[in-house]
Amino acid sequence: MMHAHTITIHRAMRYLVPLLLVCGLGCETIVDVDPPAHTPQLVAQGVFAPDSEWAVRVMQTVPFTAEEGSIPVEDATVEVFVDDARVAALAPSDSGTYVGPATTLLPGQRLTLRVAAPEAAPVEGTDTVPIAPPIADFADQRTASAASRRVVRQLGLTLDDPADSAQQYGLFIAQLRVEETRSTGQFKLLDPTVFPFESDEPAFGNALLRLLDDDTPTYRGAFFTDEHFDGQRHTLDLRLQYDLPNPANDVVIHRAFALVVLSASDHFYRYWQTANEQLVSGASPFSEPLRVHSNMDNGVGIFAGVQYRILPLDLDATTPADLDLPDWCTALPTDVVPTFALCSSSSM
Repeated sequence: MMHAHTITIHRAMRYLVPLLLVCGLGCETIVDVDPPAHTPQLVAQGVFAPDSEWAVRVMQTVPFTAEEGSIPVEDATVEVFVDDARVAALAPSDSGTYVGPATTLLPGQRLTLRVAAPEAAPVEGTDTVPIAPPIADFADQRTASAASRRVVRQLGLTLDDPADSAQQYGLFIAQLRVEETRSTGQFKLLDPTVFPFESDEPAFGNALLRLLDDDTPTYRGAFFTDEHFDGQRHTLDLRLQYDLPNPANDVVIHRAFALVVLSASDHFYRYWQTANEQLVSGASPFSEPLRVHSNMDNGVGIFAGVQYRILPLDLDATTPADLDLPDWCTALPTDVVPTFALCSSSSM
């Protein structure tokens, strides 16, 4: 049954719509809006992995009328607890970043981040250390065409997914590039990047890109659950393609690749999903606002756990044997997961 106030609204719209159309041709209405008072909140962001150094970013929200975004907090108290025992007190580093030495953590341990500052109410977030990626096998098969210098690498990553527990995974291919000027013998390390890969794996869901082949989904990275292979041994098939340097060129690019495999907590997985969805939908003026997942009480932000393994791929035969490549732990693209710059010794 239609309510009386609904009928009134519908009747009003009969007169309002023509008025809006007329005003669109020349009317101007100025409405003064008195926004509510802004209560500052702390924003804390930290991702942890066993035996990795601590790094937590602390910001403070500002009114929506402010020209700049959240501002760094330089005088916060940042502590990490396992159960009720404090295991780390982080020190300020720069621009609202707080760091501390590594702490040995075990899968299943429950960690709590507590942040306090004079400008806002204290916040805290809790998460659990996930298992290490259950890698059973890894295969790298390469084919190359001498005529086109095109290299195709078929990667097979086999996981032994544990039964009776929901697991979240992620993976991406990191690329290091070194520019060689043959006439001078000079080498220049370029910024690390994420390299796209192809896959027909149903667990990956919708592809983000279709760069290499219109018929094959292409990904910049994949975060997925074990819904399709819960409790089973399962092989994920990936393929990457690239060109070897042209021997006739004076300036050439040498490449090195590594497959980065993650096990992620539920909080990390949900944060990553919503952050990427916000990035994609934010480009459309017709998209609805999307709230990025937060697990910080009394504030916003994320405190979440991952474990990861870095699987370097063999170098191509055309790569100079004495090429000086940095350690993968310090060279991973930090725009993918910022804390990967703080690798642990057990990540390889």
